[in-house]
Amino acid sequence: MALRKATAFCCQRLSTGKWNVHRYAKAAFAENKCLGTRVIEDGTVGEYRWMPYGEVGTARTAIGSGLVQHGILKGSCVGLYMINRAEWIISELACAAYSYVSVPLYDTLGADAVTYIVNHAEVAAVFCTPDKLQTLLNCLSELPSLRLIVVVGGAEHLVPSLPSQSGIEIVPHSRTLNLIVPYSSIFRGCPTSFVWKPRAGI
Repeated sequence: MALRKATAFCCQRLSTGKWNVHRYAKAAFAENKCLGTRVIEDGTVGEYRWMPYGEVGTARTAIGSGLVQHGILKGSCVGLYMINRAEWIISELACAAYSYVSVPLYDTLGADAVTYIVNHAEVAAVFCTPDKLQTLLNCLSELPSLRLIVVVGGAEHLVPSLPSQSGIEIVPHSRTLNLIVPYSSIFRGCPTSFVWKPRAGI
């Protein structure tokens, strides 16, 4: 019954779209479980650690604001180049909230396919994991639209920098989040899988 009422309220008060629905969920179900990440600690697979809707919403706002502050224009395409993980979902939600177009770059794709998609979509920013960063670096000269690379996971001090004349900035994911909020400790460790647990009528 409660779920039915929440769904009806959502339909009455909000227009369609992921951003509006998730904005409602953050307000109405801030403490409910939303994204679960299973991590490896000392070589042992641990339990799921959950981010509630409120924390996911705050991270979404930080990521979207970070893209704006790094000069990524409204309507630009943003590539997501990583395995399924919580940061993928949050980055996609940020795109919906800040009028960006998310472009999946599946982690199994090689350099040729990535180059084609980035150029075809004129991708301006890419979120990637450290294992995919080198693929992007190897073909930077063929990616004229790319302006920002956000590295998700790994040690922050190992994120390389490029000469200013390249016109491309590489930043760690934590720095993007820190533009508004401290980086959440939930992503420390090595994620092995994640679960999105929608409990707000979506």
